[in-house]
Amino acid sequence: MTLSLDKLRSRITILDEQLVQLLSERMQLSRQIGQYKKEHNLPLVDEQREKNVLIHITSLPHEGIEKNDLIRLYEVMIQISRNIQME
Repeated sequence: MTLSLDKLRSRITILDEQLVQLLSERMQLSRQIGQYKKEHNLPLVDEQREKNVLIHITSLPHEGIEKNDLIRLYEVMIQISRNIQME
């Protein structure tokens, strides 16, 4: 059974709302991590951690999204997290 265009778009809208909520939570955690790093005189950028994140997310099932696209999305999120941590 094929869903109508409106129903498909409605499902995407629901997913978008969930993604925004999860991204907001992720960025709040990034802010806390940035504060911790500053309080403990740790470098704000941890390239090994960033590499490990990319390795981890590409090891997860990601049917429907190409590996390179998934990496690009996470690279943007990592950059935003860096910016938040530097505030």
